[in-house]
Amino acid sequence: MVVEVEETKPDYFVIARNLAANTLPERERAFKYLKNVFQKSSTLTRTEALCAWKGMFFMMWHSDGLEVQEQLAERMAKIIFMLKNDKSKMNFIQGALEIINREWTGIDRLRMSKFMLLVRLLFRFSLETLANNGWPLGEVHWFIGVLSAGPIQFHQPVGKSSCPLGLRYHFVDLWTEELLRIGGSKAEKPMPAEIAHELIFCWAKVAAQTKIGPFRQKIVKLILEDMIERSEPSMEVMRKAGEENVNIAETVSGHGGRRNTAIGL
Repeated sequence: MVVEVEETKPDYFVIARNLAANTLPERERAFKYLKNVFQKSSTLTRTEALCAWKGMFFMMWHSDGLEVQEQLAERMAKIIFMLKNDKSKMNFIQGALEIINREWTGIDRLRMSKFMLLVRLLFRFSLETLANNGWPLGEVHWFIGVLSAGPIQFHQPVGKSSCPLGLRYHFVDLWTEELLRIGGSKAEKPMPAEIAHELIFCWAKVAAQTKIGPFRQKIVKLILEDMIERSEPSMEVMRKAGEENVNIAETVSGHGGRRNTAIGL
C-alpha cells in the first residue's frame, strides 16, 4: 500500500521575514529558498506574491554596492520567467507593483536609484513575457489594468490607493524606451500595431483626464509626441524634408547664395 505524503506548504511569512534579515548570508539563503519554492510551485497566489515581495523589497533595501544592487534587481525581476503559468506571472507583477507603490514615498534619496532600476527591469521582463506569448490582447489589457491601479492614474496622489507622483513620473520616463527595446520594429518579437496602440492610448487617456499640469506635460512630451515623431508617416515627412533641404542647399550654393543657417542648412 502506497501512502501519499502531503507536501508541506511553504510559509511565505517566514520567508519574507528571512529575506529582510540583518545579515547578507541569511537574506541570500532565504532568496535561494524562495526561488526553489517558485520553481516547484504550480501556482502563485496574489497573497503569496504580496508576502514574497514584502520580503524582497527589504532585501533590496539592505543591499549595498552598485554592482550588487544591479545584480539583485535583475535576479528579482527575472523570477517571472521561472513561474509556470500566466496567472502566477500576473500575480507576481501585481504583487511587486502593490508593494512598491505602498513603500515608494518612504524610500530615501540614497536608495531610490536601485528601486528605480528594479521597477524598470520588472516592466522590461513583463513586456518580454508578453512578447514570448505572442502579444495576446487579453494579457496586454490585464497588464494595463494592473498598471492602472498604480502608475497609470490621472487623479491627485491622495489616499492609500493612490500612486505617488514620483513613481508615475518614473514610468513615463522609461515607457517609450522599454517599449521600443522589447516590442519595437527592430526587436526580436515586434508588437503588432494594435498592441502598440493599446500601450500608448492608456497614457493618452491619463493626459486627457489629469488635472496635474506637469504630469500631463511629461506624458505628452515623453510618450505621445515621441511616438508620433517615431511613426512611419512622421518619419516619411522628415525624410522628405531632409531631401528638400538638401535640394535647396544645392540650388542656393549653385547660384552663389549664402547658406541659410536659420534652418540649419
